[in-house]
Parts: sequence; structure tokens; C-alpha cells
Amino acid sequence: MIIIVLTYLSVIVLANVLTVALPPLHLLGLLIPTSSWFMGLTFILGNRMVKEKGTNFSNAMIGAGLVLSSVACFLLGYSQAIVIASGVAFLISQLAGTYLYRGLTKLDVRKSNEISSMTGSFIDVILFVVIGLSPLGTNAVQWIQIPNAVLGQLIVQLTVQYIAIQIMNKRGLLL
Repeated sequence: MIIIVLTYLSVIVLANVLTVALPPLHLLGLLIPTSSWFMGLTFILGNRMVKEKGTNFSNAMIGAGLVLSSVACFLLGYSQAIVIASGVAFLISQLAGTYLYRGLTKLDVRKSNEISSMTGSFIDVILFVVIGLSPLGTNAVQWIQIPNAVLGQLIVQLTVQYIAIQIMNKRGLLL
């Protein structure tokens, strides 16, 4: 479990710091924020923590990840706007994903991880892009670019998430 927790916290901090440090990737008319490559994994790892340690532990790790992100951004001289946006989006989406996961595990453990993780990602992406990357936050994405940034992040995040779930399921890491 310690590897799951350390990976979870590292991914949160890395995603937030790199999103502030690097501009979104422009690819085929889409904007892909750096966090897209990392955040999908947090939902999978969060579900694993819920399964092993419970919701309260998982919620505490969300808080720990945000505190570590805040400290890292502060030490690097980056805006706290991304941490605030990440906190709001991540908290709401992780809680929604966690409760969905807990309800669905009674039906199908493997599908519950996929459905709850992808639903959480969808909520997270919309909130994060609007609050953190738009002119409300870091101004990395202009208002007119919001749909392209949401779509770009969703495509990458859900693809990475799907691949990770398949690999972890094959290795018995999500059961």
C-alpha cells in the first residue's frame, strides 16, 4: 500500500507543478494540459486506497497531495491558482468517483473501477480547465479555447486511464 500512496502523492504534485511550468500542448486543434498525462492514474490509485484503507484514508491523501502541491508550487515560485483549481476540481471529482466506486463494487469490481474513474475524470477535467487554466486561474487557456482544452484533456486522460486499468487488471492489482 505504501507504493500506491507514494505514487498517488507524487502524481498529484508532478501534475500540478508541470501544468504550471509548461504550456498546454497544441495537437490537431486540441489543447492538452500537462496534467492530462497524469491525473487519470490518481482516480485508479484512489479507488485502490478506498478498497484497502477506506474513504477517510483516501480523503486524507487527497488533502496531503494538495498540501504537497501547494508547498512545491510555493518553493518553485509558481502561482497557487493551479493548486486551488486542482483542489476544488479534484476534491469534487474524487469524492464523486469514490462514492460511485463504493456503490458499484457491489455489482462488478472491475467495471466499478472503470466507470467511477472515468466519471471522476470527466468531472475533474471540466472543473480544472475552467477554474485553473482559463482567465479565472492561470490564463493558460483563453475562453474560446476551453472546449478544445476540455476535449484534449479528456481524450488523453481517459486513454491513459483505460490503458492503466487494463494493465493493472491483468496483473491483479485492482481486484
